[in-house]
Amino acid sequence: MTHEEANTDSVAHLFGVPGLQRLDYYMTSSADGALAIQGFDSYRKFPSRIGGYVADGRIIVGDSSQGESYRHELVHRILAPLTRSGSTDVLVAEGVAVWLGGTKGMTFDSARRALGAQLLAHPSFS
Repeated sequence: MTHEEANTDSVAHLFGVPGLQRLDYYMTSSADGALAIQGFDSYRKFPSRIGGYVADGRIIVGDSSQGESYRHELVHRILAPLTRSGSTDVLVAEGVAVWLGGTKGMTFDSARRALGAQLLAHPSFS
């Protein structure tokens, strides 16, 4: 069992949901590529990299710098049984995914520090 598998199993156990089964993981280099896989073609272009999208049995990531271990999206996939009904506020769903899986290649602690530095540098944001 790999380190990532142990972590996903631990999260599933903690929240009382089934562990990951078969999972198709698509990685693109841009948001446009991730949207194209889903059948969206837009004249509007998005930032070069974007997080990911979770659907039944698949994760689509628009940021190749994360490789195959974009843990944030794995957390969303694991917790899908709890959030699928739409009764979970997006701030809670995203907050838990950042807390357990990090964001943009950062752990929760490093993301928290980066946000703190950003808020100190730009007090009008807070």
